[in-house]
Amino acid sequence: MSSDARGRALAAAEVALCSVTLALGAGFARLFDSSAFLPRLIIITVGAHLITAALRRRSIRPIIAVPLVLVAATLSMSWLYLRGTLAFGLPTAATLSEAASLLRESFSPFRRLVAPVPLQGGFELAMAAGSWLLVVFGDTAAFRGDAPVQAMVPPATVFVGSSIFALHRGDIPSAAAFAFAVVVFLGAHRGWRASRRRWVGTARRGAPTSLSMAAVALAVVAVGASTSTIMLSFGAAPSSLVDLRELGSPPRPIEVGNPLVGVGNLLGARSDELLF
Repeated sequence: MSSDARGRALAAAEVALCSVTLALGAGFARLFDSSAFLPRLIIITVGAHLITAALRRRSIRPIIAVPLVLVAATLSMSWLYLRGTLAFGLPTAATLSEAASLLRESFSPFRRLVAPVPLQGGFELAMAAGSWLLVVFGDTAAFRGDAPVQAMVPPATVFVGSSIFALHRGDIPSAAAFAFAVVVFLGAHRGWRASRRRWVGTARRGAPTSLSMAAVALAVVAVGASTSTIMLSFGAAPSSLVDLRELGSPPRPIEVGNPLVGVGNLLGARSDELLF
């Protein structure tokens, strides 16, 4: 294919990867009593994808790209979440102290919280930092390492982990959106991979067929996953069999009622009737 076609295929795959991270971030709204964090998280996510893609497209070596990514992540989170602690637009020691304080205040009562929890600055910082990590890993695995499936493992793990604490709040829409984004990314990545090959003779005639079969297979997987999610959501019991939030907690005291309290009701009214 021409260089323009390869460029469009690469851009489509990059946008599809960004959609996966955005779908994951939107799913975090199930954990909080407010979705006010979404605009800033979207800015962080899109900016992280743009910077990571720019460094990769310019063939910047990892030994140089990693420090640049760290600087970009620090500046972006400081500008959006810790603006009051900056000096001339740059982070200071007060910035680090404020970030640590926000994280400590938000996560210290974490074991006692049940979703939806109040939105706090520490949670927003954690989501922003996690988004940067997922973006860098996903872009590196998908485009530098040519491993799209491995790139989806961390986002899928985070999605499942957040769903455990969401208490059945918007399970079907969030799962459908995330699954659709993953399927679109895998298809777009396969298209980008195919655009780098030069089809000759019979291979050229077989290329569209193989791509179509791959698209059909991905569609079947997506439909099956969506159907399974819907069936499980309708057939789920009101309370789960195992509460994962109780794992690691000390056993609760067992309360046993005193049987003598209700013994009068069990004996019934007394009578002088002759029985024998």
